[in-house]
Amino acid sequence: MAKNGSKVTINEIANAVGVSKTTVSRYLNGRLDLMSEKTAERIKTVIELSDYSPSEYARALKSHKTRMIGVVISDIESPWSSSIISSCGAELKRHGYTALFMDSNNKEESEKDVVATLVAKGVDGLIINTASYDSKYLMEYAVKGLPIVLCDRYIRDYKLDIATFEPYDSMLALVKHLKSQEFTRPVIFTQDWHNNSSRFKKIDAYFKAMEKVYGYVNKEDIYTIHISDVPGAISQLRKFRASVKLGEKPAIICVNTMTTFRMFNCLQREGLSIPGDMGICGPDDWGWEEDVSWAGILYPAVTTIRIDSKEMGRQCARLMVDRIKDNDKPVETVEVPCTLSVRASTLLKKEA
Repeated sequence: MAKNGSKVTINEIANAVGVSKTTVSRYLNGRLDLMSEKTAERIKTVIELSDYSPSEYARALKSHKTRMIGVVISDIESPWSSSIISSCGAELKRHGYTALFMDSNNKEESEKDVVATLVAKGVDGLIINTASYDSKYLMEYAVKGLPIVLCDRYIRDYKLDIATFEPYDSMLALVKHLKSQEFTRPVIFTQDWHNNSSRFKKIDAYFKAMEKVYGYVNKEDIYTIHISDVPGAISQLRKFRASVKLGEKPAIICVNTMTTFRMFNCLQREGLSIPGDMGICGPDDWGWEEDVSWAGILYPAVTTIRIDSKEMGRQCARLMVDRIKDNDKPVETVEVPCTLSVRASTLLKKEA
């Protein structure tokens, strides 16, 4: 334990109890459901004997002494996420903050654990690409005074600062393009979307665009796949093809980059020509530079909606800096504009 009157740390408590720092953090944040009663009692006893005070975090938060910002990403391996991380970290550094990046592996329980760890480290604020639309626990931290900025994804029923994208105008432009190219049956392929606000918004934008441009909405035109399940994705593709009537020209709108990659691969595996047999397109175009895009490297090149992920990262950082300066200011929503990039995968004829 601490010597010579120095303050006791979470690490020392964890060593004394014989558990991890994460377990102690869970205890301090009231997550007793994630440990046995015996473990919780041992942690409580050590805390009482050591005179440990978790209010050290509150004092650090008030004075902003740590100059650290926790940044939690749902899938840190995604190139989309990498683009956000690089710009967000650079912008925070420009304002004198150090970013602590953590990966939640797109799982809510894992997210709660990494957030608890960051809070225990005394971060001045939290930028989070949350794994769940129902992450109500974040509001508990916000109410206690922790500045929080959402990246890309909302949480249900609560308002926090957020940097996200504008989905409706760009999806409308995409659907109009498909109709101008005489595609008569555009459908949407997605990963599970029920608890993901970003995917939900894109699907809602698709249906609104379909109603406006094609004059109908078919709720069965959603095909859900799992990225790692290739046979399942091919099965969904075959299901869609079986529903296409004679004379119809089908097209797939994918909900994000990884879905586009998977379905592009499935079309090739099935020996289908793009766009002759089926068109394919989707959001989340990203690149290392403005003129270098993954969608342009594929053959045929893929039509995409370009979302400026670097700008989204910068806006997340800017919202955080502003929130730290004034934690009582009105909640702000920033919608990064999107642009349509038309390429060969949806060109059945020359555009006018």
